[in-house]
Amino acid sequence: MTSLPPIGAPVALRDADSRNYPSRMEGYEDGVITVARPSGLLASVTYRDGMGFDLTWTMQTGIYVLPVVLVGASTDGRVRLWHLESDGEVRTQQRRDYVRVPLSGLIRMTPILDEVRPGGPGPAEPPEAPAPGLEFEGGLIDLSEVAAQCAVPLDLRDPRIAVGAQLQCRFAIADDDFDLVGIVAILRAGASAGESRVVVRFGHSEIAASALRRHVF
Repeated sequence: MTSLPPIGAPVALRDADSRNYPSRMEGYEDGVITVARPSGLLASVTYRDGMGFDLTWTMQTGIYVLPVVLVGASTDGRVRLWHLESDGEVRTQQRRDYVRVPLSGLIRMTPILDEVRPGGPGPAEPPEAPAPGLEFEGGLIDLSEVAAQCAVPLDLRDPRIAVGAQLQCRFAIADDDFDLVGIVAILRAGASAGESRVVVRFGHSEIAASALRRHVF
């Protein structure tokens, strides 16, 4: 079989209810794919041999999906493993379907204003000037390698979170600090009065995307 991710690469198993369970590629031999026992498994579900999943992984060229069947489990030292067999062909998936995971934490966002060239119209290059005094904080709800959903204490009509607004986003995951430029892609009412939910899509480098991907998986 070709196109499988390399050993150590983050992967996920997606069940029939579209729940994602993060894992890691551990090996491939004699038609059997070995991954680390996924995290986030439900206590109410018995995961038996014969259960079907979609094995998913992300590369620069896109998201890949392989239907698989659970055929066994074992332990290698302290690492608990699942063994899978393919049940179809590798296919690509829409980039918008990145794996998202719940995440709590603080995110600080500062609007980015277009600078104006002296003596002429239009934005300066680069148009990245965080606006002092307009910074606000929000709470992270979930995260993928390309976007974050946040709850912010701002009214839907606040121009700082209008769809298309650019924001400098600063947050931390474990020991990694992120400082990324994002664009508000989705805006909706929050859970209480005066609160809004925003989805900020990042325009970052592959290095930053890889760092986020490691945490997501």
